[in-house]
Amino acid sequence: MVRFKNRYVVVDVDVERGWSERSTVGKATRDALGRALHENFGDVLGGVANASVSVKHAHAESGVVLVRCSTSSARVVRAAIGLMRGDVASARGASGTLKRAKEACARRAKEKMSDMVARGKMNAREMEDALERQKKALEACAP
Repeated sequence: MVRFKNRYVVVDVDVERGWSERSTVGKATRDALGRALHENFGDVLGGVANASVSVKHAHAESGVVLVRCSTSSARVVRAAIGLMRGDVASARGASGTLKRAKEACARRAKEKMSDMVARGKMNAREMEDALERQKKALEACAP
């Protein structure tokens, strides 16, 4: 029996410039990634990579999304994230284990929200509440 190996990519989405509906950040990221794979890598390679892509976690307040893909298509997926139209997303890291990916996702969300607090877009109490909600959602995230 063959075990399929996955990579987890932390994607940083600019929700202020990217999508107006914060509740659909995960779905919008998945759709935009599928279009970018098809446009930049064609039907065959884009289709193979797109078949293995799934969004494991999306945090609407910070715009941090955790994407799972196969190990063989991880480079193509990271390249497609960088080539998305409008520069609304960037790959911030990759990990082979879900545990490390969750830690990276939580770190990036805290960095982004601390920046939002410094710019006056969010107060500190809202940040703490959002981080607590994200922590619970990440704990519930199954492989």
